[in-house]
Amino acid sequence: MARDPYIAPPPNAAETYGNVNVAQVRHVDGRRNRSKKDQEQFNTKVRRGFAAQVDDLRRDVAAELKRDITRGEFLEMMFAGFEASRSEGNLADALQALRRPEIPPQDLAHGRKQLLTFYASRDVEEALAEIVKTRKWSLGAVVEDMMAKAARLMQLEQGAMKKKR
Repeated sequence: MARDPYIAPPPNAAETYGNVNVAQVRHVDGRRNRSKKDQEQFNTKVRRGFAAQVDDLRRDVAAELKRDITRGEFLEMMFAGFEASRSEGNLADALQALRRPEIPPQDLAHGRKQLLTFYASRDVEEALAEIVKTRKWSLGAVVEDMMAKAARLMQLEQGAMKKKR
Protein backbone atom coordinates (compact mmCIF):
# COMPACT_ATOMS: atom_id res chain seq x y z
CA MET A 1 0.00 0.00 0.00
CA ALA A 2 1.45 3.39 -1.01
CA ARG A 3 1.70 6.11 1.56
CA ASP A 4 0.91 9.70 0.82
CA PRO A 5 4.02 11.85 0.81
CA TYR A 6 3.94 14.05 3.85
CA ILE A 7 6.37 16.82 4.73
CA ALA A 8 6.58 17.33 8.43
CA PRO A 9 6.49 20.88 9.81
CA PRO A 10 9.68 22.23 11.36
CA PRO A 11 10.18 21.42 15.03
CA ASN A 12 9.08 23.95 17.61
CA ALA A 13 11.34 25.46 20.26
CA ALA A 14 10.32 22.91 22.91
CA GLU A 15 11.35 20.03 20.60
CA THR A 16 14.77 21.54 19.82
CA TYR A 17 15.76 22.76 23.27
CA GLY A 18 15.27 26.41 22.33
CA ASN A 19 18.00 26.64 19.70
CA VAL A 20 15.76 27.29 16.67
CA ASN A 21 15.29 30.99 17.28
CA VAL A 22 18.96 31.81 17.86
CA ALA A 23 20.23 34.81 15.90
CA GLN A 24 23.05 34.12 13.46
CA VAL A 25 26.37 35.59 14.50
CA ARG A 26 28.55 37.07 11.76
CA HIS A 27 32.30 37.24 12.30
CA VAL A 28 34.09 40.02 10.43
CA ASP A 29 37.87 39.98 10.20
CA GLY A 30 38.16 43.58 8.98
CA ARG A 31 40.31 42.89 5.92
CA ARG A 32 37.72 44.22 3.52
CA ASN A 33 37.66 47.69 5.12
CA ARG A 34 41.41 48.27 5.26
CA SER A 35 43.10 50.81 3.04
CA LYS A 36 45.31 49.24 0.40
CA LYS A 37 46.75 52.40 -1.14
CA ASP A 38 50.52 52.33 -0.91
CA GLN A 39 51.00 50.20 2.16
CA GLU A 40 51.58 46.54 2.80
CA GLN A 41 51.61 44.44 5.95
CA PHE A 42 55.05 43.82 7.50
CA ASN A 43 55.01 41.72 10.69
CA THR A 44 58.06 40.20 12.34
CA LYS A 45 58.78 38.39 15.56
CA VAL A 46 61.34 40.10 17.79
CA ARG A 47 62.78 39.39 21.20
CA ARG A 48 60.68 40.24 24.24
CA GLY A 49 61.00 43.91 25.23
CA PHE A 50 62.25 45.09 21.82
CA ALA A 51 58.88 46.55 20.80
CA ALA A 52 58.81 48.65 24.00
CA GLN A 53 62.33 49.94 23.27
CA VAL A 54 61.31 50.87 19.73
CA ASP A 55 58.17 52.63 20.98
CA ASP A 56 60.19 54.63 23.55
CA LEU A 57 62.61 55.80 20.89
CA ARG A 58 59.77 56.45 18.44
CA ARG A 59 58.08 58.73 21.00
CA ASP A 60 61.36 60.62 21.50
CA VAL A 61 61.77 61.12 17.76
CA ALA A 62 58.11 62.15 17.44
CA ALA A 63 58.66 64.77 20.16
CA GLU A 64 61.68 66.13 18.26
CA LEU A 65 59.68 66.25 15.02
CA LYS A 66 56.70 67.79 16.87
CA ARG A 67 54.29 65.32 15.25
CA ASP A 68 53.15 61.77 15.85
CA ILE A 69 54.82 59.03 13.83
CA THR A 70 53.73 55.44 13.40
CA ARG A 71 55.90 52.39 13.90
CA GLY A 72 55.96 52.01 10.13
CA GLU A 73 57.24 55.56 9.58
CA PHE A 74 59.84 55.00 12.29
CA LEU A 75 60.98 51.77 10.64
CA GLU A 76 61.34 53.64 7.33
CA MET A 77 63.46 56.30 9.07
CA MET A 78 65.68 53.64 10.64
CA PHE A 79 66.08 51.94 7.28
CA ALA A 80 67.00 55.24 5.58
CA GLY A 81 69.65 55.79 8.24
CA PHE A 82 71.01 52.29 7.74
CA GLU A 83 71.14 52.77 3.97
CA ALA A 84 72.89 56.13 4.40
CA SER A 85 75.52 54.57 6.65
CA ARG A 86 76.11 51.73 4.17
CA SER A 87 76.58 54.10 1.25
CA GLU A 88 78.80 56.46 3.25
CA GLY A 89 76.04 59.03 3.17
CA ASN A 90 75.14 61.40 5.94
CA LEU A 91 72.58 60.07 8.43
CA ALA A 92 71.30 63.57 9.17
CA ASP A 93 70.64 64.14 5.46
CA ALA A 94 68.77 60.83 5.21
CA LEU A 95 66.57 61.67 8.19
CA GLN A 96 66.00 65.22 6.96
CA ALA A 97 64.76 63.84 3.65
CA LEU A 98 62.12 61.82 5.50
CA ARG A 99 60.91 64.68 7.67
CA ARG A 100 57.74 66.37 6.62
CA PRO A 101 57.44 69.95 7.82
CA GLU A 102 54.51 70.82 10.04
CA ILE A 103 51.61 72.36 8.12
CA PRO A 104 51.16 76.02 9.12
CA PRO A 105 47.76 76.52 10.86
CA GLN A 106 46.59 79.14 8.34
CA ASP A 107 47.30 76.76 5.43
CA LEU A 108 45.60 73.90 7.24
CA ALA A 109 42.56 76.10 7.86
CA HIS A 110 42.28 76.81 4.11
CA GLY A 111 42.68 73.16 3.08
CA ARG A 112 46.27 73.44 1.84
CA LYS A 113 47.72 70.09 2.91
CA GLN A 114 49.83 69.05 -0.09
CA LEU A 115 53.59 69.49 0.30
CA LEU A 116 55.05 71.15 -2.81
CA THR A 117 58.79 71.31 -3.40
CA PHE A 118 60.38 73.15 -6.30
CA TYR A 119 63.64 74.80 -7.31
CA ALA A 120 63.91 78.50 -8.05
CA SER A 121 66.53 81.17 -8.51
CA ARG A 122 67.73 83.26 -5.58
CA ASP A 123 65.76 86.26 -6.95
CA VAL A 124 62.50 84.30 -6.94
CA GLU A 125 63.18 83.05 -3.40
CA GLU A 126 63.83 86.59 -2.17
CA ALA A 127 60.75 87.96 -3.98
CA LEU A 128 58.52 85.27 -2.46
CA ALA A 129 59.96 85.92 0.99
CA GLU A 130 59.28 89.65 0.59
CA ILE A 131 55.66 89.04 -0.47
CA VAL A 132 55.12 86.65 2.46
CA LYS A 133 56.55 89.22 4.87
CA THR A 134 54.65 92.18 3.40
CA ARG A 135 51.24 90.52 3.11
CA LYS A 136 51.69 88.37 6.22
CA TRP A 137 50.54 85.34 4.23
CA SER A 138 51.95 81.86 4.20
CA LEU A 139 54.00 80.80 1.20
CA GLY A 140 51.14 78.47 0.23
CA ALA A 141 48.70 81.40 0.16
CA VAL A 142 51.08 83.47 -1.99
CA VAL A 143 51.55 80.65 -4.51
CA GLU A 144 47.81 79.94 -4.57
CA ASP A 145 47.08 83.64 -5.22
CA MET A 146 49.65 83.73 -8.04
CA MET A 147 48.17 80.60 -9.60
CA ALA A 148 44.65 82.08 -9.48
CA LYS A 149 45.90 85.26 -11.20
CA ALA A 150 47.78 83.23 -13.82
CA ALA A 151 44.67 81.13 -14.51
CA ARG A 152 42.56 84.28 -14.89
CA LEU A 153 45.15 85.76 -17.28
CA MET A 154 45.10 82.58 -19.36
CA GLN A 155 41.30 82.78 -19.59
CA LEU A 156 41.51 86.39 -20.77
CA GLU A 157 44.19 85.51 -23.34
CA GLN A 158 42.13 82.60 -24.66
CA GLY A 159 39.06 84.85 -24.91
CA ALA A 160 41.05 87.47 -26.82
CA MET A 161 42.38 84.83 -29.22
CA LYS A 162 38.84 83.58 -29.93
CA LYS A 163 37.67 87.13 -30.71
CA LYS A 164 40.51 87.59 -33.25
CA ARG A 165 39.35 84.56 -35.24
